[in-house]
Amino acid sequence: MKVMVAFDGSNASKVALEFSAFFENSIETLYVVYVIPYTGKNPPKFDEYTLPEDDQRIEKMEMKGNEVLYNARRIVETMHMNAEFELIDNPDRSVGENLMLTALKHGVDLILMGERKLGTIGKVFLDSVSSKLLKESQIPVLVIPPKFTKQKLTEIEHDN
Repeated sequence: MKVMVAFDGSNASKVALEFSAFFENSIETLYVVYVIPYTGKNPPKFDEYTLPEDDQRIEKMEMKGNEVLYNARRIVETMHMNAEFELIDNPDRSVGENLMLTALKHGVDLILMGERKLGTIGKVFLDSVSSKLLKESQIPVLVIPPKFTKQKLTEIEHDN
């Protein structure tokens, strides 16, 4: 089985990544994916060139993405799984679209992601990536609730 974890460095995504350990005997390849979250306008391009201030902003986002994936690698090192890490940098698509296309590209059987609790105002202004994937995905999506802590994972492991 191929499993993809949408990882953004949040506590919710860390719990989802740690949850993947439940499938370690079934997982052929674990894909850990970070999508650079472009918001608002895409960086303006003029014949494939961007403005210097946009280049700096993009470089900072790429550095942040690499740092997030480095932290994911450190978590996965404690597991016994074959893992691949991927930074997605495509400002022409939403985070959800990028995740879905990446999952399809790798032939993923299951997408794991953590759910962050957004307040009422957050729900109005931010479209939840997990909600969008649950509605539109062609691949099963398992959303791990935010209260599903590492402690609960440990308790379940000891009960089995």
